[in-house]
Amino acid sequence: MKKKFRSFKDARKFAQTLKIQNQNDWRIYAKSGKLPDYIPRDPPSVYKNEWKGWSDFFGNELRYLKNPPTIEEYKKWLQKIGVKSENELRTLPKSKFPKDYPKGPEGHYKRQGTWKGWSDFFGNEPRFLKNPPTYEKYKKWIQSMGIKSENKFKKLASSKFPKNYPKDPAGHYKRQGTWKGWSDFFGNESQHLENPPSIEEYKKWIHTIGIKSQTEFRKLPRSKFPKDYPKDPSNHYGKQGTWKGWGNILGTGNIAFQNREYLPWKEAKPLYKKIKIENNLKNSKDWEKYAKTHRLPNGLPPDPNRIYTEERVRKMMK
Repeated sequence: MKKKFRSFKDARKFAQTLKIQNQNDWRIYAKSGKLPDYIPRDPPSVYKNEWKGWSDFFGNELRYLKNPPTIEEYKKWLQKIGVKSENELRTLPKSKFPKDYPKGPEGHYKRQGTWKGWSDFFGNEPRFLKNPPTYEKYKKWIQSMGIKSENKFKKLASSKFPKNYPKDPAGHYKRQGTWKGWSDFFGNESQHLENPPSIEEYKKWIHTIGIKSQTEFRKLPRSKFPKDYPKDPSNHYGKQGTWKGWGNILGTGNIAFQNREYLPWKEAKPLYKKIKIENNLKNSKDWEKYAKTHRLPNGLPPDPNRIYTEERVRKMMK
């Protein structure tokens, strides 16, 4: 009994889902036992009237296009549709390509002798700039723009860059041997300072220059900081375990919540129980409402979970 195969259109559609590129790959696939019974092993002999070649069957591009665009026309089209990388071009659906536009432009334009590389093709930066700025000059420019992070830098529009300023400064200046890292580039503080002052020395300096608030501190120009004095003292001294809050370092007397002096648990426990019974508090939500609206005894923290272990608090609230 003669096999019944699907139409040429269906067989062609199936073949293209396999992403097979040539006749040899097709034969290997057909021999693997995965080919459905309704698809012929030898499509040219079955679909004689519709057959236009293996390239057409696999959905590949014909080697010789009738009226392909020049490379400049192709580049303009890419810029118009917003394709900016080789990966984006490869994932572009075939239906989006205008007639006779090669799907593999590199091979096509290499044969013509007009190919200059993917950077040129997408209008990206060439590897070698004619007159790039020095690392220090670039730093001054980027800091004058107020860019403080790699993420913000990547979002900077290409049109904002001066001529010959590399879009990939890390790669460019690494090749020159002058790159010192993103922290140095943006004028941020290095993670490891060579000889930072103790917190007491830092406090004396803060008082000497007359800084009395966190806002004033943040407005202080970087050039005013002595060498190795951290620009973010809360982070630096927090890691050391000596940070007690801005009030402490500025001398305002306000101490961070976790560094205040509170009653030991043995003394706090009966006070919590007394408040609980007198005010009929049933759970932690009731306590939070009470703590926000009532004056607590001296030394009794409004948020016991942050001062005493959660286990003790849970037992007390039961």
